[in-house]
Amino acid sequence: MKTKIYHITYHKNVRSLSLYFHGCNFMCKTCIRNETIWDIHLNDNIKRNLMTKDQFLSLSELKKLISEFSINAEKAILEGYEPTLDNLLPEIIKILVNNNIEPILLTNGYLLSNFMNTLKNSGLERIQISIKTVNPELHKKYTGTNVYPVLNNFIKAYEKGFNLSAESVYVPNIIEKHEIGEIAKFIASVDDNIPFRLSLI
Repeated sequence: MKTKIYHITYHKNVRSLSLYFHGCNFMCKTCIRNETIWDIHLNDNIKRNLMTKDQFLSLSELKKLISEFSINAEKAILEGYEPTLDNLLPEIIKILVNNNIEPILLTNGYLLSNFMNTLKNSGLERIQISIKTVNPELHKKYTGTNVYPVLNNFIKAYEKGFNLSAESVYVPNIIEKHEIGEIAKFIASVDDNIPFRLSLI
C-alpha cells in the first residue's frame, strides 16, 4: 500500500528523520511549500536532482528504510504539507515506534479528531499543532478553512494526554503582533505550560 510520503531526509547532528507527506487541506498564502517541496536545508544542486513528488513510498519500502535508519535515528518529524491526510498514518507511526524511533507529528490540527484515539493507540505521544490565527475571519481568508476545528482539536489533544506544543508564524501585514498575542492567550487558556514556538516568515 502506498503512503503519501514523497521525501525523507536524515539530520545526522540531531539524529532526526524528517518524513514529508504530500497534500494539504489548507491553502495558506505564505506556505513554505510554495517555495520548495523539499527539505529547505538541502542545497539547490541536490534539490534539482530529486525525483518528482508524485512517487510515493509503500509501507514495505518505508519499513526497509526505517530499519536501516533505526540504529542512528532517535526521532522522526512527520511533516509536509499535511500528514493527517494520509490514511496510513497510524501504520507509519507503528513502524517508527517498533524501531525505537519517536514520532513527532506536525499538523494544522484540522482533521485530528477523526483518528486521535487511533494515533494514540499506535504509539504517538508528541504533537505540534500549527495555529495560524484564532480570528475566524482571518483564518478563513488566510487558509480557506474554519478555525474552530483547529482550536477544538488543540484542546482535545491536550485532554487526551498528548505531549502537546504549538507553533505560529509571524507574517507581516497578515499575522502580526496583536494576533500572535491572541494565539498565546488561547494556548495559555488551555495550559500556560504548553510550549509555543514562533517563526518569522
